[in-house]
Parts: sequence; structure tokens; C-alpha cells
Amino acid sequence: MQWLDFFRPFTAVECLFVSQGLVPVVAHALRELAGERATEVLPVLRSLFFEGLDTCRSVQEVIEPFLATRRLSDRPVALCDGIKL
Repeated sequence: MQWLDFFRPFTAVECLFVSQGLVPVVAHALRELAGERATEVLPVLRSLFFEGLDTCRSVQEVIEPFLATRRLSDRPVALCDGIKL
């Protein structure tokens, strides 16, 4: 829940880049969102960039419930492989 509380102030974030070391933690935090909570945290999020996503397909499975909830709420989020800096 600490991660979810961390994200609450960022109501205007449309694109979020998550570095490879934080991908598993953030993915599991977002998975915990259900129903209305999926749109309460990061409500205008459109794109979620996970660095190294192409090498970690299990992350897509972890975050799928969050993405599905967002699609059903008419606030879809695109999951993308983050660009290495």
C-alpha cells in the first residue's frame, strides 16, 4: 500500500517511466488495484513504460488485471517497453 499512497499525489501524470529495478515492485503494486481504485491512482495515466519489459514477460501477466480494469473504465493504459537511457 505504500507504493499506492506514493502515487496518489500524481493525478496529472499521463506517461510513467519505471526503471528496470522498480518494475516488479510497481507492477505488483498496480495489480493490487481493483475496481474503482484503478482509476483513483494515476487517473489520467495513458502510457506505462517499463524498462526491460521485453525481457520480462511475466510482468505483463502481473499487471494485466490493472490494464483490464482500466480498459473497462474507458481509461485504457498502454504498456510499453521503456527506452533505455
